[in-house]
Parts: sequence; C-alpha cells; structure tokens
Amino acid sequence: MGLIQKILKAILPSSTLASMEAESRKWIVKCKTCGTERSIWEIGGIRYSAKGSKTTYIGCGSCGGYRVHSLTYSA
Repeated sequence: MGLIQKILKAILPSSTLASMEAESRKWIVKCKTCGTERSIWEIGGIRYSAKGSKTTYIGCGSCGGYRVHSLTYSA
C-alpha cells in the first residue's frame, strides 16, 4: 500500500476507501516500452472520479528505469 493510500485509509470511512480501491483497480497503467500492464492501485496510486486517459512518466518494474506509460480506464 502506497503512502497516499495509507493516509486515506486512516482518515476515510472504509466504504469510501473500498469504492476508491475498486475504481482505481480499473485504471490500467501500460508501459509503452515493454507493454507491462498494472492497475494504478497496484503501484500505490489512486484515480477516483477521474475522466479521460493520460500519459505519464513513472518507473517500470519489468524493463527497469523510468519509462512513458499510458493510463486508461478498463471497464
């Protein structure tokens, strides 16, 4: 569990946190170099009530180093 997730767990009701986790698990981060896919929740992030897709620069556990990733919603 990431730092932001731990902080929110301490201050939010469990039902709200469960809803955030469920929605965050539907947001998929895909490395544009190696194609590895993970949910935003798995990497310690939260994406709740968000819209649209985005591109970000984060560390990839598979190919190593920081790489460009696409972030999309998988319903």
